[in-house]
Amino acid sequence: MFEASCHCGAVRITLHCQHCGCATHWEPMAPAADWKYGINMRNVEPALLTDIRVRKFDGAGSWTYLD
Repeated sequence: MFEASCHCGAVRITLHCQHCGCATHWEPMAPAADWKYGINMRNVEPALLTDIRVRKFDGAGSWTYLD
């Protein structure tokens, strides 16, 4: 069950449970044709990730993909 959401610029961050407060995902406030979203995959069982391409993104510095 989602506990709360907050806004950070043009992005909405939805928080997970009241016990851990873990961010589950983020999405743009106003979706566009080229919009992106993020999912916190640490909340997913590792076995479910074997067929998913994961791209690492530098959101702290260069704002580019690292692969």
